[in-house]
Amino acid sequence: MALKFILDAGLTPPGGAPRIASAMVDRFQREARAASALNHPNICTIYDVGEADGRPFIAMELLEGETLKDMLSVASISDRRIGGQRPPLQLDALLDLAIHIADALEAAHQKGIIHRDIKPANIFVITRGGMFRPKILDFGLAKLVQPEAGVEERHARETESSPTHTGMAMGTVDYMSPEQMRGEELDARTDLFSLGAVLYEMATGREAFTGSTTALIHDAILNRTPTPASSLNPQMPPELDRIINKAIEKDRDLRCQSAAEIRSDLKRLKRDLESGRAVAAMSPSPSAQTTAGTPERPVGTPALEPRAVYDGEPPLRRRSLAWACTAGIVLLGVLAARTRHLGKHTGLFEPDPGDGFARSGCLSITFSGRELCRL
Repeated sequence: MALKFILDAGLTPPGGAPRIASAMVDRFQREARAASALNHPNICTIYDVGEADGRPFIAMELLEGETLKDMLSVASISDRRIGGQRPPLQLDALLDLAIHIADALEAAHQKGIIHRDIKPANIFVITRGGMFRPKILDFGLAKLVQPEAGVEERHARETESSPTHTGMAMGTVDYMSPEQMRGEELDARTDLFSLGAVLYEMATGREAFTGSTTALIHDAILNRTPTPASSLNPQMPPELDRIINKAIEKDRDLRCQSAAEIRSDLKRLKRDLESGRAVAAMSPSPSAQTTAGTPERPVGTPALEPRAVYDGEPPLRRRSLAWACTAGIVLLGVLAARTRHLGKHTGLFEPDPGDGFARSGCLSITFSGRELCRL
């Protein structure tokens, strides 16, 4: 179990407790209430809320690992940069993390809770046995909308009276949705835009919306389309590019409408990729098919040309052709002899005394120097 305290917001008077701004306490309490209302394996568990020496604290699940922000900074392996940007995550890790994050957001949205500050720093990644398991942190900016039965009404009342009302942009600028940037009334689709920006960064190693100043980042989110993720990472499947683009759609009516939709798209992509790999593994490659059954030869011995082995025709085909020719010649000889015999008896054919047939009295049929028959 871990304890989360509010940092001192002012000078601590001698012998007194730290002075903490009431707004920070309100946010702290909202985080505890929102997270404690959720029970999901990919959301950090809140056990208790208390106060020690005048300082509020949250007793929460102890996590061992690193934030997604740190994970992206070192690409899980090294801090090497590629082309001025961080290396993207491996596709398998990206899909596993994204599916679980989307599932956690769907659970929160079903409870009427929108996070409003989804970003890599608020996603903790636990690595066990080569598997990645994310945990969503920091519900301090969470807002309760349309609370379902079972969530205490006081949560809704205190949320409505909180300082984070319509007209105020709350969150981290780089991952805000356009409607959040404009201070409009928010719904669950604002988290989907932020998740799309996180997916973009996981796939490319760079933020979707950048600028040297906050004003430029605002302009990029509201008016500009980021460089296609597939242009920065050509190895990314086109379907993932489509999922990301739909998530970061500026018009929320054209955006993904639920975290469940993103989760389903990601699961389908993962299934199709795994099926493709399975088929590729079962199908021998052309090189394997070519070399299969070929006897090994000593090193340095040149391979025989197909023409030297078959001489233009397979041996079986040559033998069949020879026997067909022989049979044809024999048949012609029989027909010739039969015609000659009938001619002698009918008077239609009289042998010429100078003819070889008349002198020898027979017809000899030969093939390749061998006598086949004599008629």
